[in-house]
Amino acid sequence: MSQLYSVWIVPRELSRPLKATIDRLAEEYKSPKFEPHLTLLSQVEGEKEEMIDKAKKLAAELSPFDLSLGEVAMSTTYYQCVFVRVRPTAKLIEANLKAKEIFKLENDVFMPHISLAYGDFAPQTREEMMGKVILPQERDFRAEVLTMVPVTEDPAGWEHLIEAPLIG
Repeated sequence: MSQLYSVWIVPRELSRPLKATIDRLAEEYKSPKFEPHLTLLSQVEGEKEEMIDKAKKLAAELSPFDLSLGEVAMSTTYYQCVFVRVRPTAKLIEANLKAKEIFKLENDVFMPHISLAYGDFAPQTREEMMGKVILPQERDFRAEVLTMVPVTEDPAGWEHLIEAPLIG
């Protein structure tokens, strides 16, 4: 059965402090809790085994690379309510382009970020939330593993179907 999946890079070195921020905002604003991640591709559709094979192929073609957090921002969308930008690098853009090629995606806009809060809040509330974000002092992390999760409305359903080391 065809389903939607997302391909992530999990910022392992920064997971604990980012998760603490996500959980704190979620509790204060009654919004969902979720695992910190950088979405490389947001929605790819296909059979589970085919999607896992494509994720493995992508991981085999990518080498580990360094990334760094940028500034905190907000948008008007539910899943990018409040987020921290990830500084775009040539390696990250190449990873996204290679992912689009392997998964045959064309019109997927890529804005590297790690969401810190989900929700449909007024702009003033989003701005207030931004002011409560405490980023870790260390902002660098290494992309070493690709993770694929099923797309479900509830983040509790975002189980890791695969964690494929970047070995290219």
